[in-house]
Amino acid sequence: MSRILRLEIPHEVFNSFQKQAESKGETVEKFVLKIVLKNLPKTNGSLSEQEKDQALEELMKFAGAGNKF
Repeated sequence: MSRILRLEIPHEVFNSFQKQAESKGETVEKFVLKIVLKNLPKTNGSLSEQEKDQALEELMKFAGAGNKF
């Protein structure tokens, strides 16, 4: 079963995702889904705030964004 997740992200992040997706011949949705799946936590426990910040930082690297939003 799949679910829909709607995210609001800055234009520059979306544009970066879009460019990278197009260069791979993928849709933005598929490209971002691959990033999310690749970066899922390896444990079933909850993440600390530091781990959440680190995961967000890693995700933003794919978008070419180095700052937190």
